[in-house]
Amino acid sequence: MLPSVRQVLASEELQRGAPEVLAGRAELDREVRWIHIVETTDVAPVLRGQELVLSTGAAWPTQPQALESLAAALAKVNVAGLVLELGDRLPHPPGALVEAFRRHRLPLIVLHSPVQFIAVTESVHSTIVAQQMATLRAREDLNARYAQMIARGSSSTFILQQSSELLGQPVLLVDPAGRIVTMALAGRDAAAVVRSWRENRPKWSSAQVMAHGQHWGALCAQPATPQAAVHPAGVDYLLSQAALALAVGRLAAGSENPWRADRDQQLLTAVRTGNYATDAEVEDFTAAIGFRTGKTPSFGVAVSLPADAEEISANRLAEALEAEALQVCVAKDATVQRRQQFSLLLSGETTEVLAAVLRSGWPDARIAVGRAAGSTPELSASLHQATSLLSMPSTGAESLGRGPVLRADAHQLRLLIRGLRSQPSLPAFVQMTLGPILSWDAKNSGDLLQVLRAYLRHPGNRTAAASESHLSRSVFYQRLALIEEVLEADLSSGETISALYSAVLAHDSLS
Repeated sequence: MLPSVRQVLASEELQRGAPEVLAGRAELDREVRWIHIVETTDVAPVLRGQELVLSTGAAWPTQPQALESLAAALAKVNVAGLVLELGDRLPHPPGALVEAFRRHRLPLIVLHSPVQFIAVTESVHSTIVAQQMATLRAREDLNARYAQMIARGSSSTFILQQSSELLGQPVLLVDPAGRIVTMALAGRDAAAVVRSWRENRPKWSSAQVMAHGQHWGALCAQPATPQAAVHPAGVDYLLSQAALALAVGRLAAGSENPWRADRDQQLLTAVRTGNYATDAEVEDFTAAIGFRTGKTPSFGVAVSLPADAEEISANRLAEALEAEALQVCVAKDATVQRRQQFSLLLSGETTEVLAAVLRSGWPDARIAVGRAAGSTPELSASLHQATSLLSMPSTGAESLGRGPVLRADAHQLRLLIRGLRSQPSLPAFVQMTLGPILSWDAKNSGDLLQVLRAYLRHPGNRTAAASESHLSRSVFYQRLALIEEVLEADLSSGETISALYSAVLAHDSLS
């Protein structure tokens, strides 16, 4: 990066001249592209802009109007400032010149002691050349870094995070309408970053994400504070390379929108694992992308679709749900037991609509919904509940995906037992309660556990239980009698039924 007027004034060579700023103090951070010694008033042919002009004023006019014209000419070519050495020819700074520089908001510095202008130019020019070389090396490093991200197919969230870390500033990815798609905060408060974006958007640096006539949005960086270090390659250059990497990713994705999928995957992972700093950070982030949590009831949802059907992307599932005005975040998980698995966050009390939309598009969908959440920790728990419910062994209509939606509120015992899997007392409880039946089935290739499971699902309706077991009523009754004999238990006892039901759930969970 180029040195500023302020930095040049702090150099040892100029400090020998006892510099004093008479005008343009607020403009001392202007960049200095070069140092030029000028004694003539005809400045246009010799200056191109951003030069710090050194002069003794030896050949300058003394008339106020001529000095005002000189100041106007320097302002017109956009010099970085003027350093005027006082001496016998010009013992005091001309008042007209000082006033003119103040009107034009140009830095005017006077030197009260003589300095060697050649020493100043050599020092500053060496600094400028060294910084230009550092800029070139930094840009080469950025080119290599982003080229590797492109080759690896890095996600948009990773590219955004890397860009934010390199700049040390928040970076936003926005769509063509200026709506925030996702953001990397660099440790800043999300609400403050969004407010800065909305109130001071023109001050943000940006690079358009576009290629082959397609425009997907822009990458925007918050302005750095004056005290912050600026990346040597330059903010604009860094953003342009990041935007290029994002554009290549969009081209490779075809009609899919990887930004949405990347963002939702990042958010769901953070909620699931607890990898976030504060609850407010998540709530501010979700509010910025248009997904409401916190005061609005939200749900964790798990969905399973047949894997032998066509491949369903997270984007396609999200678009199908949002077409029905549902606010969702969707991430695709690994395929399990020939079924495509998805994790969702749902904002608003619209779980019935969600189930209806899923079943209309995918009749064999299995759906589990966690408890309603009013905070980020509760939303994390809700997502875990839904995932746990869906991973439990399913039976009857549920196994075909056409049964009722599995809801955490209706399966609290299942979830409790699921949470106790790591406790050594749970397998001991299963062995103590079901051990005789498990041993009998193993020795006789029997079906007592299957019959018991059907009975426990329909304890008040033996006809339905017999039908689910695919046994006649008489055979079913014989099996129940055998179960009572093997367990030495009364199946009409409520306490026995509760213990056996819990043991069967525990057995299935451990299996």
